[in-house]
Amino acid sequence: MPYSTKVPQKTTKPMTDLSSQAQAIVDSYENTTDKYKAHAAVLRAFVDEIVPHEDEAPKAVFQGEPTLKNKDGTFRYDHGQYLRRQFDQDKLDIRWEQRQQTRAMMLAIVTELEVV
Repeated sequence: MPYSTKVPQKTTKPMTDLSSQAQAIVDSYENTTDKYKAHAAVLRAFVDEIVPHEDEAPKAVFQGEPTLKNKDGTFRYDHGQYLRRQFDQDKLDIRWEQRQQTRAMMLAIVTELEVV
């Protein structure tokens, strides 16, 4: 008997008390007739909710005001404050890269399912 890729008819009643995120996942599944594409649609909706696309890493902010006075009377940040901010930015960048790598790996699985 050949294996069918068609999704069986849905016999469950509609879910009305779902969050908008969960409803988006259910809708993506119900709007697809091919089983692999249905799984891919569900996974893509799940990935978009869990690891959304971010164009760039969030920016770290300085804590406090510039406290050191230059010879011309203008204020500047202490070098230690600058290094702490740069360290915070490096942590944000690393976390952003990790999220985007995780997203790319998950979407690679989705793409494989879409082309089956």
